[in-house]
Amino acid sequence: MRAVPRDQAIARGIAGAVLPAPVRVWAPRRVLVAIAALAAAGAVAAGVVALAASGPAERAAPSGPVLLHGLPLQSANCAAWWAADEGERVAVIHGLTRSIGGPTPYGPGTTLPDGRVHRLFDTVCTPTFTSHFLLYEIYVRAAGFKSLGG
Repeated sequence: MRAVPRDQAIARGIAGAVLPAPVRVWAPRRVLVAIAALAAAGAVAAGVVALAASGPAERAAPSGPVLLHGLPLQSANCAAWWAADEGERVAVIHGLTRSIGGPTPYGPGTTLPDGRVHRLFDTVCTPTFTSHFLLYEIYVRAAGFKSLGG
């Protein structure tokens, strides 16, 4: 087998057909830096537009943490539900609805009517073995089974 010079070996394609030489485009370094700067500026502009696009109705109102008998929403359980007064219970229901019903990439999260949530917690939290059940877990699971028709 005879050696083929490197340039000829690259130029040979399938079945030995001669391919055209590759075209090399050389761009000055300033052009590449300008393109990179434009791409970065475009990304920043897109981020600013995306953040500013949500109207005031979509933005969550800043508020302090919602507590149920001294526990934050993430830790509120059935025992705290029974120990809390009615005002705390209503605040927790509103806090969970606001948190779970917030915007997602697929649209707003599924929520339940306040009265239904109150009855749900009253029912699920009645047996003593449920005292450690987390309220947000109960809410999320029940909302996941909500009928699309209402």
